Amino acid sequence: MVMAAGLTSRREPASHSRRLVELAIHGKVELVVTEVLLQEVYEVLIDPKFVGRMKEPEAATLIAGLASLASVFIRDTQIDHEHRTDDPDDDYLADAALKTGAFLVTRDDAANFGEIEGLMVGRPGAALRLVGAFDEGEVE
Repeated sequence: MVMAAGLTSRREPASHSRRLVELAIHGKVELVVTEVLLQEVYEVLIDPKFVGRMKEPEAATLIAGLASLASVFIRDTQIDHEHRTDDPDDDYLADAALKTGAFLVTRDDAANFGEIEGLMVGRPGAALRLVGAFDEGEVE
């Protein structure tokens, strides 16, 4: 999950995911989140199998911060949940991005996001390139 990786990465130089989170924190990119996305990020952050595991209070504080930082916060009831992907659990991401015109940042190649008409989608490096924050010497 790109968001969880960006929030917990301590790699230097910073990972593409972390750089995107930092750009959002500093108001350089708009962050679009949904209730479902925030719940999923929270669950990943507290999962004992996740490398960057956090304790529940720390993860809850971080999720609250993300919600307040978001330029657009979409409630679950505002999303169509139309079946669009190969994974119905990911349909809300496509719906939210289509509804807002946001660029969907994902590493999930299995959900066939790229086949959805009108959806702008790509990996973290592509998102950095879109906002002019990708050095041409980098590898995506």
